[in-house]
Amino acid sequence: MCQYCGGGWCTFFLTAFCIKAVVFLKNFFERRLMKKKQTSAKVLVLIAVLFLSSAIAGVAAEKISVTTTIMPLVYFIEEIGGEYVEVNVMVPEGGSPHAYEPTPGQMAALSRSALYIKAGSGIEFELMWMDKLSAINPSMKVWDASRNISLIPMDPDHDCGDHGHDHHHGEADPHIWLSLNNAVIITGNIRDALIEV
Repeated sequence: MCQYCGGGWCTFFLTAFCIKAVVFLKNFFERRLMKKKQTSAKVLVLIAVLFLSSAIAGVAAEKISVTTTIMPLVYFIEEIGGEYVEVNVMVPEGGSPHAYEPTPGQMAALSRSALYIKAGSGIEFELMWMDKLSAINPSMKVWDASRNISLIPMDPDHDCGDHGHDHHHGEADPHIWLSLNNAVIITGNIRDALIEV
């Protein structure tokens, strides 16, 4: 899928253009050099074909740059998008979504992203940073992975012990990806987001 036209039209028109260009060059060199240097004409046509076919491969190989908030969503996006996506994560493995601040490199990657898939479940990083991240790349589409998921209120006796962080009790549990039913909804939301881009 092309990030410019939203489908395969760019590749189609580039291919058609390349075919016409090769035919034109072939005819041109055959007419001009038919008697003198047939070998040179064939070499030039071969070079033109190789050059134009590499241009087609470059368009077809473009990946959709997607940024997301947390590592669990990276897994979903990579599995759904496969070789067609390049995924950047704002809160890397080992980082705390409660206090993490993005690096300049992450902000640069974000500025090139066509899509941001946020958890949307009340993760503090998104609550603090989403407006700023959207302002850096206004053309980036923002998609909510928690769309159509009913958030569960946090258990007041919830102990984060092993997580190494505290939640503001009384809020919704942000760990939506841990439910298999939610995982199905999340994958559908990510699929829809990638189709939209």
